[in-house]
Amino acid sequence: ERFCPKERGTKQWCKLDLPGPGDFSALLRAKDSKDDGSPCTDGACGDIGGDRRYHPHGVAKVFYTAHHAVDPSETKRYIKALKEKLQEGKLPPPILFNGRFYRDGDHLRAAHPDVTCII
Repeated sequence: ERFCPKERGTKQWCKLDLPGPGDFSALLRAKDSKDDGSPCTDGACGDIGGDRRYHPHGVAKVFYTAHHAVDPSETKRYIKALKEKLQEGKLPPPILFNGRFYRDGDHLRAAHPDVTCII
């Protein structure tokens, strides 16, 4: 929990959309593993950049939403590919941090207790 003097509160939660649909390539190119902590091996495996004050270790990518999904045909292709991988039982967990996938915020924090964003 961090204190935000300007707002006179704390900063515990962050909402960061993935920059665009292309970031979902990390899920689509991942090895066929649904295991917690499985590695991201190909695609957009990096974290969202942090800031020195609140998130010095970076911020996890959370594959719930994507910003700038403005091309309907591109978005449709990603949704179709994600659905197929899910139906095959090969879609990795939706949280990516430090090159590994996690199924929820509790598992992420267990592996990385210094992460400052709660999910």
